[in-house]
Amino acid sequence: MQVDIGSLSYDYQWYDKKTDPDNWLPELEDARLYIRPYPTSKGNWTFREAGVVLSGEEQLKVFMYCLGRWEQIDDADGKPLVFNDKVKKMIFDLAKADSKIGAISTYTMKKSRQFEKQKDDELKN
Repeated sequence: MQVDIGSLSYDYQWYDKKTDPDNWLPELEDARLYIRPYPTSKGNWTFREAGVVLSGEEQLKVFMYCLGRWEQIDDADGKPLVFNDKVKKMIFDLAKADSKIGAISTYTMKKSRQFEKQKDDELKN
C-alpha cells in the first residue's frame, strides 16, 4: 500500500483573492486571512451519513484554532481591526448578522477542512 501525505501541512497559509480566486468570497474584498487546517484528531466529531455535525461550541473551537491573523480588515473608523481572541469570538458570533463578518467565518471554516478537500481533489484528478 502506498500513502501520499507529503503535500499536507498543518502550517498557516495566507489566503486572498489572488491566492484562491476560485473560492474567495466577494464580501472579503481585499482582505487577507492567515488560516491553518483543523486536524480531525483535535475534534469532538459526530459523524452522520451526510457528513459531520458540529455544535456551535465545537465550530467556535475550530474557528479560533484555524484563523491566525488577518490583514486589510478595518473597523468602523477605518483603522485596522484588532486581532485577538475577544474580537475573533465576536466575529464568529456575529457571522449570521452581517454578510461581511460572516464571510470571515465562512471562509475560515471552509479552509479548516482543507486536508479533506485537498485529498478529494487529488483523487478526482
